[in-house]
Amino acid sequence: MSANPSSFQTQPALPYVFTTDRELRKTKTNHPPELLEGAIRSYAINCLNLCEADAKRIETVHGLSIRQQVNIGIRSIPSEITSLFACDAIQKRFGAGNTWPAGFFLEWSRLRLHMPRQGLIVPTKRGWLQRAWLHYKHPNDPDPHWISSNGLPGGSKASASIHVCQPRHARRSHVCLLASDALRAEALASGGIVSVVGVNNLSPSMLAHQLREEWPSLRGVVIAIDEPDAFMIRALNNAGLKVEVA
Repeated sequence: MSANPSSFQTQPALPYVFTTDRELRKTKTNHPPELLEGAIRSYAINCLNLCEADAKRIETVHGLSIRQQVNIGIRSIPSEITSLFACDAIQKRFGAGNTWPAGFFLEWSRLRLHMPRQGLIVPTKRGWLQRAWLHYKHPNDPDPHWISSNGLPGGSKASASIHVCQPRHARRSHVCLLASDALRAEALASGGIVSVVGVNNLSPSMLAHQLREEWPSLRGVVIAIDEPDAFMIRALNNAGLKVEVA
């Protein structure tokens, strides 16, 4: 399970991590860019570790077990050596490219990760794809930021996205719960009985649009955020959603 006594890593069967070169070539040519980017992010997460100290802090703050954290895709910011090995594996798997997802860039044609020096990586998932990565300075960080490589050679700007947990429940109940961010959404969803969405500081209009995109038949939301924004409530109402504040 672990790469060394102080870190945890698994190789879960994530969607869109392709197992053959033929499958990968087909994806590059016949599918939207976000599908390939999601595959790269999923593969990259599997190349990184979650340190034991970080995992214990997350468990204390959010109540998520170490196994849950690893399966969610939570990882510690990698060391320089780990980052180099991960980038080498990613570039071998996906080949050369001129543009890479946010968080990656090119240095003399070699793939590199553009990361803060410490903290946590938390993937945001929507439509079963990893859309972007959030950086948390610590497990209780109230204001996580998008990991981006905009402006660097071969880099990209992060595409802000909600984070969707347990999406199947809202397909039946037509209601979901809104949390402030991805990590808090995962903590609320760990009971497994309700769909929870991490808002991740999206604009009210983008939030409403992505909720409708995820669940066209959604009828209502329950906001579990301290002091919810009035503009958010208005945008959700304008999108035809009944809004309750927990």
